[in-house]
Amino acid sequence: MERTLTIDERWDLVDRIARETVKVGAYEPTLKDMLSELTIRPWPGIPLAIGVLYGFWAIFGAFFSFFTEPYMSYLFNNNILVWLQRVFPGGGATMEESSFLYAILVGDPTSHICFEAFGLLTGGLFVPIGIVLPATFMFYLLIGILEDIGYLPRLAVLVDTIFHKIGLHGFTIVPMLI
Repeated sequence: MERTLTIDERWDLVDRIARETVKVGAYEPTLKDMLSELTIRPWPGIPLAIGVLYGFWAIFGAFFSFFTEPYMSYLFNNNILVWLQRVFPGGGATMEESSFLYAILVGDPTSHICFEAFGLLTGGLFVPIGIVLPATFMFYLLIGILEDIGYLPRLAVLVDTIFHKIGLHGFTIVPMLI
């Protein structure tokens, strides 16, 4: 049969466990602790936040323009569009001479750019695959990196006071990035 501890015995047990496990001493902040503290204070935190967000959008824009323009535009404009215009039946020399189905699926037969062809198989595939997919991939990769290194919660703490003045909370910085 188990015996129930009295209140005093419970507190004695808690004190004994605390003495055995908790070490009291001088706190030595690490480099990570110091950087963490600097990112939530207004003076160095706000310029650092501006720099981080500028870097975020600069990397995003550089990746997007590097990947979309030379690779995806080339793939769609020089391969897929040309192939669709050649093999899809009902194409004419002008839009008026083309069949209705050709105009809907392929678009303008005189267009040399997928984005301007306005067909479901040309612009309809180029926009989500050639533009939105690389942008979404890079955006969430960068957001994931900022979250993993712990910067997004610190950014939320930094802007919380400013956002409260306009009726928002600091964590709304993440949807504002999106």
